Amino acid sequence: MVHGAVHALRSTSVVPPSADSLSFMGRLKGCKARRSWQDALALLREMEHLRVPADAFHYTAAMTCCTKAGEWQQALRLLDELVHSGTQPDLSCFNAALSACASAGRPQEAASILQQMPRCGVEPSAACLSAAGQACTAAGDWEGALRLFDEMSARAGLTPAFGDYKKAIDAARAGGDTARVAKLALAASALRPRPRPHMQAWLWGLWRVAEIKLLLTELQHELPAVDEAATAKLLRDLSTAAQCGTMPDFGHGGARSGYTLAHLGNRASKVAGLFQLDEPPWLRAALVQGATHGMSGGEVLSVAGGPGFDLVALALVRGFEGLLPADGRLAVRVLDFEGRWHEQAAAVERALRRRMPFPLACSFGCCDITQSLKHPANSALCGALSSTRLLIASYCVAENALALRSGEFVFFEELARSAEEGTVLVVLETTHRQFPAIVAAAQRGAGKAALQLACPRVASNNGYSLCLVKQAVATRPGHAGWEADAGAADEEAQAAATRLEEQRLLLERFGRDNEIHARSRGTQV
Repeated sequence: MVHGAVHALRSTSVVPPSADSLSFMGRLKGCKARRSWQDALALLREMEHLRVPADAFHYTAAMTCCTKAGEWQQALRLLDELVHSGTQPDLSCFNAALSACASAGRPQEAASILQQMPRCGVEPSAACLSAAGQACTAAGDWEGALRLFDEMSARAGLTPAFGDYKKAIDAARAGGDTARVAKLALAASALRPRPRPHMQAWLWGLWRVAEIKLLLTELQHELPAVDEAATAKLLRDLSTAAQCGTMPDFGHGGARSGYTLAHLGNRASKVAGLFQLDEPPWLRAALVQGATHGMSGGEVLSVAGGPGFDLVALALVRGFEGLLPADGRLAVRVLDFEGRWHEQAAAVERALRRRMPFPLACSFGCCDITQSLKHPANSALCGALSSTRLLIASYCVAENALALRSGEFVFFEELARSAEEGTVLVVLETTHRQFPAIVAAAQRGAGKAALQLACPRVASNNGYSLCLVKQAVATRPGHAGWEADAGAADEEAQAAATRLEEQRLLLERFGRDNEIHARSRGTQV
């Protein structure tokens, strides 16, 4: 032990040339690298014997060595000796001691050190409060950890860094405080400089999951009562419908509510996840432009949107990304064959209004994708096309595949013909087998216009999605109907041409999958 060593060391100025302060500091760092805490203490004893003054830097190195070796009590004992010697420890000494408390999960000792610091003329830094919070988290006191984070945020001159937010988020997750996780994740995502992409993606995932969980809690009080048996039957019928191509019955209100609660998180995450993709490079910009149009006097159309899943997805994207205009109302029109979905859509809208800090609106109408746009059932859709730049068709193709094929997918052909330039069509499905037929129909409808095409996958989706963007002319790479110039030297153009070829091959594969499925079932699906 080095008990009593500090006073003796401070009372002399004799520094033999062969054993100066820097030499011992180097040796202490070696102990720290090897985690040889006994050797570190022995070096302090040797310094005392040789009358080499040991300052705060030497003690910090020895304390850190003890901490790394799991000897937190030895680390705190060294701090105590330094304080009682009359020598003022610096911030690094206290940081080392608090790190020892954090590693050992000793929140009481950490709190005592924080109280001691001002008496020694040292104000706690953000790192000190963060380490004390870690000690609380390690001991299971997640509320104490969050209190220390709040203290850090409130103190003048202290600004929590990303690492501090991460520790606070870990504490909130450990305590099951979903609302606090959402708040912290959103605040951390807005830090400047922005977190690195992989950390931003982590924050987005945390925030999205937390917000969906909170929204589902709200919906428990808003939706009509759930009928568990009817819900189970509907889910079975939907699985069958995706294989045989005929739509199930959505008439039971209790089943619709159960379906809403069961699928809201997954369905909203799939649409929202498309906005996070970096490839193809044009997709995110096109989606953001379409969503922004829906906040600037236009509206987003959600075909077969049922209970408003796409409204939830876009609200999540806007809430996290801060899409402009900040004061614009997010307007989504749900269009569904089953008109009684309006009950669930209205409940989702009410719950979202309580969760999100911006205005939003969800209107409801009917449509039928198995009919021409000229059919009376699609009058609301036709009337809204001029005011939309983003149209999302969700899980309505596979269950209507027989009727769609018999009509040669005329709905999508006329949709591509009538949509405004710049309109994005997103098709989400349980299977990709009908995508080639949709693309072919859209190409017929687009005529001389260009169709940018992508079949991306997102982390929350086990399969593919289909994304089409209508443009003016097919003169740029990355559009369906565009052929690459063999002599093109532009690297970007060549990369776009490569992506287009990959999508073409992918659609060919989808077509073969559909043929195999049809033969196995003896149908034309």
